[in-house]
Parts: sequence; C-alpha cells; structure tokens
Amino acid sequence: MKSIKEAWSHFPTWAHDPKSFFKFEVIYESKRSSARVGRIYTNHGIIETPSFVPVGTNATLKCIDSSMANECDVDLMFCNTYHLMIQPGTEVVRRCGGLHKFMNREDRPLITDSGGFQVFSMQAGSMNLSSKVGLKGAGGKKRPNTVLGVTEKGVTFKSYKDGRKLFLSPETCVQAQKDLGADIIIPLDHLPAYNVTQTELKESFRLSHLWEEQSLAHHMECVNDQAMYSVVHGGMDFKMRTSSIEKLSKLPFDGIAIGGSLGKSRED
Repeated sequence: MKSIKEAWSHFPTWAHDPKSFFKFEVIYESKRSSARVGRIYTNHGIIETPSFVPVGTNATLKCIDSSMANECDVDLMFCNTYHLMIQPGTEVVRRCGGLHKFMNREDRPLITDSGGFQVFSMQAGSMNLSSKVGLKGAGGKKRPNTVLGVTEKGVTFKSYKDGRKLFLSPETCVQAQKDLGADIIIPLDHLPAYNVTQTELKESFRLSHLWEEQSLAHHMECVNDQAMYSVVHGGMDFKMRTSSIEKLSKLPFDGIAIGGSLGKSRED
C-alpha cells in the first residue's frame, strides 16, 4: 500500500479545502465525556447529531412511505447501493432524477453504502457464525452464497434476482452512487467476519484501504456536491484500528464511519 505522502499526491490541493455543500458544526461538547451535539449541513437539509438513521434497503422503509418518515422527523435515511443496483438498477434511478426524486424525499438528506457489507452478509450461510450476529444466514440457517469471488480489483456477485453476474469495484461502486445522488456516499470496503484468522484480517485490512483510496480518487473526478466518508477497519485488533484511523484521516474524506466486525455479540 502507498505511503500517506504518495497517496496525497493523487488528489488535487482543493480536495482538502472545506466544502460549500457540506459542513459539520458542533453545538455543544460535554466536558465530562467529550460527547457532542452537532449539525451536518447538506444541500438537501440539516442532520441533527446524534441521530437515528433508519435503513430503506430498496429506497423505502417497510410499512411507511417517505411522507410518513418526514412526519416522524427522520433527518437522514440510509439506502443500500448493492440492492438498488440489482433492482430497479441505478441507471433507472438516475433517469428518474436521482434517489431524492425517486423516493419523494427532495428536502431531506440521504446516505448510500458501498456494497462492501454484502461481501460479508451474502456469504453468511457458508460461514460458521453465531446466530447472535443477526444475519439471515448465520446460526446454521441455509442461505445460498452469492459471492462468486473477491480479488484486488473487486467483488463478483451473482444476482439473487435473476442470476446474472454483477461486478463491484471501487469505480463501479462510486459510479452507482453518483447515479443515485445521495448526499453522503461510502467507498468500497471489505468487511471480514469476527472469526477470521489474523492473516485473513490483515488481507481484508489491505483490500479495504486500497479500495477506499481508489474510490476517493474516482469520486474526486466528479464530486457532484456529494460528501464521501471513509470507513475505519481492523476488526477487533486495536492496533489495526488505530492504524486505520491514522491512514484515513490524512486523506481528503469528508467524514469517518466506523466499519468492520466488533465481535459476535452485543457484549463483545
């Protein structure tokens, strides 16, 4: 992996400047715990933090529509890029004017993920995972593994809808999120299970940071008034988590998300 100095040379100097379309403001910080109350400003509205962010997997919440979500003061909603790539397709959403119009949520912010979580969740049925992790294929439940292969270039999936092959790379992941047009987007990352070996964890760590840097470079080619968060990895290894934070905080991401597995149960 490139050094931080080498990685910086890939990005224009303006990439490190404050963005006019995205800003975080601290309203109050606790002197006792350093916990903060703040606001994130986007082109589609303000996100009060901390905030509960519901997941609308296929661009909708179960049992309620966007107008009802607005009545519940849902500041930010989360949508899954991988599932939207399969159905209805990100190109369809783009032609409809992007996710905000597609969902009738034009005055509220949206965030989309990279599809990296599906590298993990779609293999859950073939892993020896505890049912406590809350995945459909965990705990011995039968579920087909739709991940066909993972290489340095990306991940090949088999569509659970029609069986066609779908390739997710840093570039295709970012382009899909450009089509969707969410306010906050996520670079492609690799999420390992909690029970991987140290060798497997190190390889996953390497892939995640390689893909995240490549995703950021592609994002910078057409920012489109979208903020990109990095994703901290390292599993349950404290030193790797620290190293991840140090590497990613030097790059011109707009925020930092906590990713990866932190154990098989809430207690862990």
